[in-house]
Amino acid sequence: MQIQASYAPAFWHHRTSILPAAKTPQTKLLGRGLTPEEQQELEKLKARDAEVRKHENDHHRRAGRYATSTPQYEYQRGPDGKQYAVGGHVKIDVSPVPDDPKATIDKMKVIKEAAKAPEEPSAQDKTVARKAEQIEAEARKELAEENREKLGLGGTEKGSATAYAGTGDSATTYNSLGNLASAGSPAFIDIIA
Repeated sequence: MQIQASYAPAFWHHRTSILPAAKTPQTKLLGRGLTPEEQQELEKLKARDAEVRKHENDHHRRAGRYATSTPQYEYQRGPDGKQYAVGGHVKIDVSPVPDDPKATIDKMKVIKEAAKAPEEPSAQDKTVARKAEQIEAEARKELAEENREKLGLGGTEKGSATAYAGTGDSATTYNSLGNLASAGSPAFIDIIA
C-alpha cells in the first residue's frame, strides 16, 4: 500500500503476494510433457492467476471513477512456458475532496466498498478501509461544524444544539432547521439522532 503526502493525490496501491518463482527447464519449452509435480504446480499457478485477476478486478470495478489505473499484474512463467498472474495492484485515489466534506464522505464510502470488494480482503485491504473510515469521520466532523455555523450556533455554545452528520442528507436537515429558526421558531433546537 502506498499513501502519499496530502499535498499530492493519495493513492491506494494494493499488491497481492507473489508465489515463489517457478523453474522452467528448457526441455519443457521444447514440447516434452510435464512431470506430475510440474502439472500440480501448473494447476496452482492457474488457480492463483484466476484468484489474482478476480481480486484486482473486484477492487477496480467497485472503485469506479476513483481508480486511477486498470489492474496491473506481476507474472510468473509456469512449467508450460506461459505467464500466469501471481500478484497485482490497482491504484485508487484515497485523498479527501478539498473543501467539500459531503463529497469526501461519499468518496470514502466508495473507497471502503472497493477495499472490501474481494471475497477475502487482504490485510492491506482492511488497512485501506480503516483509513477511509478515519477520513470519513473527519469529514463528518467538518460537515457538522459547517452546519452549526450555518445555523449560527458556532462550535462553542454548550447545550444549544447537538450536531449530527450521520447518514442521509444532513445539510438539508440543517437548512430546514435554519429556516424554522428564521420563521420565528425557537432559536435553539436540540437535534438527537
